[in-house]
Amino acid sequence: MLGLKWDKQQDTLAVVIPKEETQPTKRGHLGKMAKIYDPLGLIAPLMLTAKQIYCELCETNVQWDAKINGELLRCWKKWEEQLPCEQQVPRSIARYQEAIQGVELHSFADTSERGVKAAVYAVVRQPSGNTQRLLVAKSQLVK
Repeated sequence: MLGLKWDKQQDTLAVVIPKEETQPTKRGHLGKMAKIYDPLGLIAPLMLTAKQIYCELCETNVQWDAKINGELLRCWKKWEEQLPCEQQVPRSIARYQEAIQGVELHSFADTSERGVKAAVYAVVRQPSGNTQRLLVAKSQLVK
């Protein structure tokens, strides 16, 4: 489903993050980022950090296969340690199998000197209760 891992029993979608070791180079960092497929933006904040690190690598004119060292290496290692094995969310935005009384969309955005993040949540109102679910999130570097 959407190219994501789908647990049919639990009805959840998951972004799977490869845990393989990569070389601490510009090529290794970009390769690791490219292997993470996240069309819904479930790990958008983590990916923004990865994009920031890559941008700094490009600004320092590091060669593709040259070893990264110093502060950038520390930031990259910290980013890799924060990555979960997978990020899982419920697929359905309506918890109960009954009529929907209403749907509200709530969007949130935040910006800093380095990046912009946004998220859209759905609040589904049903007779048995309300359900809040993340629909999509996005992050982007500021130019």
